Amino acid sequence: MLQVEIPILHWDGKESIKTYDIDAIEIKIQIPYATKIDLSTLSSFSQLEKIQIINNKILTELDLSPISSCSHLRTLTIVGNDQIQKLDLKPLSALPKLHSIQIRNLASLKELDLRRLSDCKSLREFEVWINEDIKLQSLKDIARCIQLTSLVLGGNTHDLDLSALKILDNLQELRISQNWRITSLVLFPFLSAFRLRKLVVYRNDRLQDFDLNLEGLEESLEEMQISYNRMLETIDLKSLATLTQLKKFRLIRNTKLRKIDLSPLSFCSKLNDIEISENTRLRRVDLLPLLDIPIDSIDISYASTILSEESIFKKYPHWNRHISHYDKILGLYNITTIRKLVEILKDYEPCSWKVSFLTNNMTRNYDIPGIGILDIEIQDLEELLTCDNLSEVQHQVFSLYSKQIKSERTTILADIDELALTEIAAIIPTILRLRGKEIKHIKVKKTDGGKINLGPLICTAWGFQICSALGTGQFVTMKDFDRIRFEIEKLGGTITVHETGRVPYPEHISTSLQRYILKLVRDSRLREKLFQSKL
Repeated sequence: MLQVEIPILHWDGKESIKTYDIDAIEIKIQIPYATKIDLSTLSSFSQLEKIQIINNKILTELDLSPISSCSHLRTLTIVGNDQIQKLDLKPLSALPKLHSIQIRNLASLKELDLRRLSDCKSLREFEVWINEDIKLQSLKDIARCIQLTSLVLGGNTHDLDLSALKILDNLQELRISQNWRITSLVLFPFLSAFRLRKLVVYRNDRLQDFDLNLEGLEESLEEMQISYNRMLETIDLKSLATLTQLKKFRLIRNTKLRKIDLSPLSFCSKLNDIEISENTRLRRVDLLPLLDIPIDSIDISYASTILSEESIFKKYPHWNRHISHYDKILGLYNITTIRKLVEILKDYEPCSWKVSFLTNNMTRNYDIPGIGILDIEIQDLEELLTCDNLSEVQHQVFSLYSKQIKSERTTILADIDELALTEIAAIIPTILRLRGKEIKHIKVKKTDGGKINLGPLICTAWGFQICSALGTGQFVTMKDFDRIRFEIEKLGGTITVHETGRVPYPEHISTSLQRYILKLVRDSRLREKLFQSKL
């Protein structure tokens, strides 16, 4: 078989020849000790479609002019040639079938002119990694390649202004990878890419500010990956709620990410593949928004839910093996999510402490002034949630809270100053009287381990406020107990410690609310989120 010879000049001045079959469809030129490679014989190949020039570590120059004669060439890869300082892409414009170009890991490259890329009429895939010595003022040269379907932008790029790319309405895949120096990234200029199907933001080590606005991609985007961005602490996924075609979502090893709200994904009805893993500071991931989506492939670290294991097993059995933590309060919910949870609890956990949590969560959402924790049953909460008129909801809540106080029930977290400005200000004297009354004769139990169980005290307004402020929790040492007793006695109350028998909890607070209050005392972060302004 006829051969094509490519002359090679080595670092020591010696010459050699690399031979290939003349009818080869693909050739790889990988010669670690070559300083010069003569491509002038490339025209001899009869049907060459792919050229790889890779990892020629001391190659100092590369003349691509002979490539212009390779009329069948579809793919060109130039990767890992660390000493090349200049690369002229002009000869590529003569290639009628050139479909894919990959240029990356050229550490010494000083100049790269992309202006002639638009002359490559068949070019569909382009990957370019710009090193730290090259700063593209804009991406306009790439944007002129309006036929592009895949674009990878990487390397030590100082800045990425994506606004020029908005005219690439044939683009189906965009990867923004390993741009070591960018600290912020805004995607919204990319609105006109209605055909974009895949978006990857990967290993951008200094990325901290990520504006993920996907408007314009509602009917096209099918796959998204945000991974290995180790400085990224927060990301807002709200724009994903509009992605009607999203099928795959990846959030992997963003090691500083602390919190993620998956609620927007609940609207992605076609989602069937999700992975959220190795985000080492993300200690809980609330699966509630995903439970009603029939996802086939699931890999989620620290998957958690507010629901009980029994409820999940009965209603969502396909999720049971994917959940690590049950009965967890992971934060506040919006009204839509509260409504969804109430429907589930009504069937599976109607008397749970979660009813009190959701009631409390609802009043915080509506920002109803002054009232403390509303102690109602799930049917009452469900009725409140049927109303969308804020003033009407507020009126109903005020009415229920007035009845609660007049019935001498709990006053925990009522704000007297705020209540004074509301339509139910008249209940303030009753609240003050009840607070004094409920701490008159508190009994607490000493455990076998010698600690004091403050449960009965915590279920009073003053007790909850004092223990929350001191950060004591439910079980305390005698030293901490003495501090608390001192504060209670200053308010006119008394506490006695019992070592045997059972001690009563206040009768003016429901069992479900008792459990919720005790859970709050044990969870200072949640308590601060819910009540910081009132403590």
